[in-house]
Amino acid sequence: MKKKYFDPNKEYAWFVRQQENIDRYRGQVVALHNRVVLGSGAGHLEALEDARRRAEAEGRTLPEQELFFFPVPNPGWFAPEFFGGTPLRGQEG
Repeated sequence: MKKKYFDPNKEYAWFVRQQENIDRYRGQVVALHNRVVLGSGAGHLEALEDARRRAEAEGRTLPEQELFFFPVPNPGWFAPEFFGGTPLRGQEG
């Protein structure tokens, strides 16, 4: 069986279309896997540590591959017309 290709662009596009994700995680870095936020924090190391803590508390293992980290911008960077949802707006100024 051939493994499905992991596309971080699709993960990111899904995330930014979810207004509740933007509201909850803005200004943080998130660790995302298969459209599930596994952890978050001020930086990628904090997000990874949070994901490890959550996995341990829930009795599951953290994926070794295809764990996607990215910063969630603060309000003002998102525009509904981008991605057809609520994504990033170009920086002005």
